[in-house]
This record gives sequence, C-alpha cells and structure tokens, in this order.
Amino acid sequence: MQSIYTNISAPIIYPDGALHTPLPTTAEVNQPIIRIRDSDGAIAAIQTIRRNSIIHIPYFPYTRSDHPPHSDLAAFIAALDAQRQTPATIVTYDPHSEALSLLIEQSRNLELYVREQDLYNNISHFITKLPNLTKRQKPILVSTARYIEFFQKAGDFNKRFSGYIACPKFLNHPLPSQDPLGFLLKPNTHFVVVDDILDTGNTALEIARALEIPAERMSLYVSHGIFSEGTEELFNHYSSIATTNSFIQPEESPDNRLIFYALYTAEVEKEEEEEKEAEEVAE
Repeated sequence: MQSIYTNISAPIIYPDGALHTPLPTTAEVNQPIIRIRDSDGAIAAIQTIRRNSIIHIPYFPYTRSDHPPHSDLAAFIAALDAQRQTPATIVTYDPHSEALSLLIEQSRNLELYVREQDLYNNISHFITKLPNLTKRQKPILVSTARYIEFFQKAGDFNKRFSGYIACPKFLNHPLPSQDPLGFLLKPNTHFVVVDDILDTGNTALEIARALEIPAERMSLYVSHGIFSEGTEELFNHYSSIATTNSFIQPEESPDNRLIFYALYTAEVEKEEEEEKEAEEVAE
C-alpha cells in the first residue's frame, strides 16, 4: 500500500530504486502531509523535513517497535532530527506509543504537536450518532486508562459517558473482572470501545468476546484503521465502527459500513464548529 502525499509532490523513484522528494512548487503550501504506509513514505518524510519547519504525519510509523535497544521508532526519529539545523514541528494524531513524546523531547531540533482536539471531537461526535441510543442515554467507555484519563482531564467525562470499564494494555484475563460497578449486568447499556490502532482486529474482537454483549449494544472507534484482515468478523460483534483517514482512505474502505472522520478537511472542521455552537445554544 503506497503512501499518500498532500501539499507535496510524490517522490520520484529512480531506476536504481533510490527515492527523491522534489522541492515544493510555488503553488504548494509549506506544511506537507505524509500518510506513511510504506518505507518510501518514511524516506520521503526524512527528505521533506529538511526543507519544512512543519510536517504532518497523521499516522506515526514504528510506534509498535519502540523498545530499546533495537527501537525502529528511535532510529526513525534520529533520522528526522539529523536533517534539521533549526527547530521543526511534527504534527500527528493519537500516537500509539508514549515513547514518541519522550524521544522527541530528547532530540535536538524536533517538537511534537498532537492533535488532541481532533481526537476529542471525533469520539464525541461518534457517540452522539450511535444507533440504538436515545438522547438521554450515555454509553460506557471501554478502553485503556489513557482514553479514560483523556476525557476526565477534558472535564466533561460525565457529560459524554455514564461510566467506564478499564482494559489492561495487554489483554490476558477476562474483562468482566474489570467491571466492579456491574455495568455488564444492566440491560440496554451501550458500550463504546476506543483504541488507537486496529490492524488485524484481534484486540477489538477479544474485548467483544470477553464482554459477551450483543452487537447492537457495541460500537468501536479506532484512530488508525488498517483493517489488514477485513471487517466481516468485527461487524459480527460491533454495530458501528469508526476510524479516520490517517491510514486508509474512504475510497479504499474494505466495508461501506465503516464511518470515516476526515483529518485536514476544512469542511469537516466547519461542520464540527457549527455543531459545537448549536450545542452551546441548546444548553
């Protein structure tokens, strides 16, 4: 799957396999967006950051290979950092690993900006559109502590959710033991599972099977949808599944039931602002 380039020309591949990212034309803005989906995209990012003080990488690669001493993430960041003599900012969306922030802090010239407001807006919008949920009902958040704390820090957790079930970072025991308030026993309760990356879908499926809740009461939001093994089994356990276009694009979707939230789209930002204003007026 080839990387996608926005506000920048696609790299040129020479006969010997070497890659060159062309200089931007006068018509191109100085904030390129690179959706890295192969090694060419990673090389293009390294070449591009030499000439741009701001670069957008919505899905940051190698965050699942972040453990020293052989950290691919550390090697990639070191390569990016080596291109700069002056500070540069990398903008990303919901990175998988906390090591990313730490490694950027340890670099000489790189800064990291995470689009947290987009994450908040996307999940908030998703839960307002859930099927089989009345306006008075609020779902249960099922996620790792990171997302629970994210909404608690936003100050309106109780406005969005009626409670939460905390998942261990690596699932190795049944989730019902993580349900001290008995949410699983309450009829008609809707559960929203939130995660950062969905590759094979095994984690989402393991959570759904552990909860043993009918699909019509289960929904799933993932920031970066790869869907390497498709969506058929996922939709057997979840009535709604949403992701962003950080990796695959809507036109590449393996299933027309998937809901996409577009990043870097002015129309979407305008729509979200209008909805926020409408909510404030209603309150």
